[in-house]
Amino acid sequence: MVPKKSLFLAFVIIVFAIYNYSFEERVDSDSISENLINKQQEINDISYDEKLTMFIGNESIATDSSFLIKKPNMYKRVDQVNSSTCLTIGSDGILTWEYDPIKNKTWLMNNISQNPSQSTPTYSEFIDSISDNCTINYKGIEYLGEVKTYKLEVISSKLSEPEGWRRLLWIDPKIWMPLKIQSYNGDKLLMTLEYENYSINSGIKDAEFKFKPPEGTEVVNI
Repeated sequence: MVPKKSLFLAFVIIVFAIYNYSFEERVDSDSISENLINKQQEINDISYDEKLTMFIGNESIATDSSFLIKKPNMYKRVDQVNSSTCLTIGSDGILTWEYDPIKNKTWLMNNISQNPSQSTPTYSEFIDSISDNCTINYKGIEYLGEVKTYKLEVISSKLSEPEGWRRLLWIDPKIWMPLKIQSYNGDKLLMTLEYENYSINSGIKDAEFKFKPPEGTEVVNI
């Protein structure tokens, strides 16, 4: 005779499996999109690391960046190539700055609406587009290493984007943040963004976004 304890344990495992399967079956593009958007609304400040890989012809160019972002309008981005800093960009909400240590040159702007420096898109720009004019297709579960993610295909219907452009997003359901984003033109891969080391609502100080040009650098006021 099977012990009652073993029968109870087997029953618990079966119930858990059924529940887990039912949960997975309920996952769809609408529920994922809603969780992503809700998560963004909860964020007051965030830091993370990003790896951008651009595919141009038969070549690829990779840039590693670290981001600090604080609502409503403070940010800081440090770009590195081969572990060497090549550009630092930021704003304290009033003064926007860009520092190129290679050229030893600093650009300062008082009007952040004229800031041309956001050439590297942040993950939030892709998330924001989900609630805009686009078609979202849930492509199932896919593992990135040992992390289970939900894979989404986002096809924009914006007139500003060429026909055939689409994006794939891999979302970590534990934190409802993207771990990977890819942009395509048809079947051609244009760009891959990979994210790690998220820290959310850690209380980033305003001082992190202040900037003083290094001594000796050329300063250009725009």
